[in-house]
Amino acid sequence: MIWFHLVFGALAGYLGYHFGANIALGDQWPYFEALRTTTSIVFGVMGALLAVVFPEVLKQGLRGTNAPSGESNLRRVLLPCANSAILLIVLIVLAPAFAWIKAATPEKGAGDTQQILFCLFCVLTYWQIIILQMVLLPMDILMSNTILATARERLRRAIHIDGRG
Repeated sequence: MIWFHLVFGALAGYLGYHFGANIALGDQWPYFEALRTTTSIVFGVMGALLAVVFPEVLKQGLRGTNAPSGESNLRRVLLPCANSAILLIVLIVLAPAFAWIKAATPEKGAGDTQQILFCLFCVLTYWQIIILQMVLLPMDILMSNTILATARERLRRAIHIDGRG
């Protein structure tokens, strides 16, 4: 799966580099800003999910004691949160760098710079897509486990009401 993401990440970068020459530097920053907003939302939602679903595991994990049951699924929630945090750091550091690059680059010779920055944007966007896929996995597990528990409870009630006497 890692190779798949590396190939598609490289393909996204190539396409961004190829088509980025036509997108002016001033027009690129709103895209980076939208990506930063999306990343912030994912980071906040996954952090809230961690705090609600795994509060005891988080407390004990931060204290350094052995975590109770439920820590096996903690990684599924913690991984997209950590990736979102790293992506958010990259985007925050990129903001002043983008401003410096835009100020230092003349309007006429900005083609290579535009291509490189749009290539970077496309790669970071693909990373965000991977993070969003990682977010869907715990949500799917949560939904599946909830549906399964509800079905078991209905079956249990049906057995006790209509069961053999």
